Amino acid sequence: MEKNISIAEIAPLLERECGYVKIVDDSPGRPTIIIFLPKEGHEDEFYAVIKTFDGNYITLDEYRNLVEEIGGDDVKELYTKGYKLACQNKHYLSLPFMEKVSRLGYIEASYYLGQLYENGVGVPQDLDRAIEYYKLCEKENHIEAIFKLATIYDFGKGGHQDYSIAYSYYKRAGVKGTYMLGIWYRDGTYVRDCR
Repeated sequence: MEKNISIAEIAPLLERECGYVKIVDDSPGRPTIIIFLPKEGHEDEFYAVIKTFDGNYITLDEYRNLVEEIGGDDVKELYTKGYKLACQNKHYLSLPFMEKVSRLGYIEASYYLGQLYENGVGVPQDLDRAIEYYKLCEKENHIEAIFKLATIYDFGKGGHQDYSIAYSYYKRAGVKGTYMLGIWYRDGTYVRDCR
């Protein structure tokens, strides 16, 4: 049996379903499949496993615990939990923490999310979302994010090539941006069109 539902609908489903259940959630960056499997030697008992986008598995209880932890508004605490998960290469688990902290206005979380979406780490690669997160950082003059925006437009990642935009970002991107503009001037590339 297969049903298209959201993660929020899982708890009531657990209480009333029995048997094998496969649930698909297509939300980007969210767990993608939940499978209820019979416990070994106990045909009438089941446990749930979540398969995330990047192929990792966590139990439904672990996921529920994460969701409960995300409930607070302490930016430092939420960021620290997300950061620790990221350091363990559990980007798929750090994502909900970082999304919440980003919504609360913490720019480093927005930059981290931009990197995940730019490179497709733990989430499907999505240059448009990466640009959105980098632009949140740009508003706060986050030099690394501005440089990332410049390279996206310079190298045309995801079909976003625009040398004029890249030039304006490079001008604001500190030493790295100055270096790239130096290469442009040295090679005579693009500069005439961008002033």
